[in-house]
Amino acid sequence: MQIDPTLAVQYLDVAETMLLALDGQGNITHINRKACEVLEGTELQILGLNWFDVFLLPEEKAEIRTIFDDLMAGRMEPAERAEGNIQTLQGSRRIISWHNTPVISNSGRIRGTLSSGEDVTDRVRALEEKARLEHQIYSARKLESLGALAGGIAHDYNNLLTAILGNVDLALDECCAANPTIPFLVEIQTAAQRAAVLAHQMLAFSGRSEFSAQELDLAETARQMNGRLTANLPAQATYRFELDAPVPPVKADPYQVMQLIRNLVDNAAEALGPTGGEIAVHVGGMMCGREFLKENGLDRKLPEGHYAFVEVADTGCGMDQSTVDRLFDPFFTTKFTGRGLGLSAVLGIARAHSGDVVVHSQPGRGSQFRVLFPALAK
Repeated sequence: MQIDPTLAVQYLDVAETMLLALDGQGNITHINRKACEVLEGTELQILGLNWFDVFLLPEEKAEIRTIFDDLMAGRMEPAERAEGNIQTLQGSRRIISWHNTPVISNSGRIRGTLSSGEDVTDRVRALEEKARLEHQIYSARKLESLGALAGGIAHDYNNLLTAILGNVDLALDECCAANPTIPFLVEIQTAAQRAAVLAHQMLAFSGRSEFSAQELDLAETARQMNGRLTANLPAQATYRFELDAPVPPVKADPYQVMQLIRNLVDNAAEALGPTGGEIAVHVGGMMCGREFLKENGLDRKLPEGHYAFVEVADTGCGMDQSTVDRLFDPFFTTKFTGRGLGLSAVLGIARAHSGDVVVHSQPGRGSQFRVLFPALAK
């Protein structure tokens, strides 16, 4: 029984799967209705086009074309199943799951391919979005747990330090100037004061430190710090201050904001290393829309609206994504020696003020830390 070619074509067009055939040069020789729909063109527009020149992403074209040429020359076995990116005639990007079959001539040579494809873009993007949200939830819960632990420890730790410092002060008051124990008491006092600073940073990370919020001009606060910041920078580091006008006022504790800026500049100075480089402090205002918040993983934490920001950028060594993911963990460090709570305190201060931190960094290309503070409504 012979099959009517017209019925065969109609059958292919009924299929809800992309079907297309390529010749040995990669030109499209057959295509069905579903493939035209996904590729956003008509059969007349698509037939005869070269698949690799038109429908592949520019950055992937050369590699996939080489694979196809090797397949046509018999230098490799065909991959029956593959998932890849395409771009349509209208410029949209889709992800297709392909099933490929070589077309073999009577002489046994491969003369082209026949492929069926399923558009899995929505499924893949849904899985990526699910993974992104799960990672956000995991990170948030991890920091919440660490914050609760740090806050509880710091609270009890602070009470012990208060007793130590109080008794050392009393002992020093009772000692005469020639008492040989004075140097030892002073050492205890100094160590306890340093420990108190550490306890304060732990409380800042947990969001449980006491602060007095008031209407604050971030630009003026940062400007007042310029002298102290530049005085403590290494000789090989240069400093630049940028100000966008106007900067909306925020409700914040000036001392905590100063600590935040100091910690970020100290971190930037360490990132420069012995070769030096530039540190830039940038203060401004911005509108944070839903797309910006989503791109930076803040859409579940911050509302859309106007924000003031303090950004500290450096031209230092930069970080890979795995380092950025752990950046705010207490006592995590990329240095050979030393542990600290500097960046953990930055995040705690930002979130205690209903803001957050956006980090952008690449190895060898420096880092940017932008701290967002909700702008006061006027």
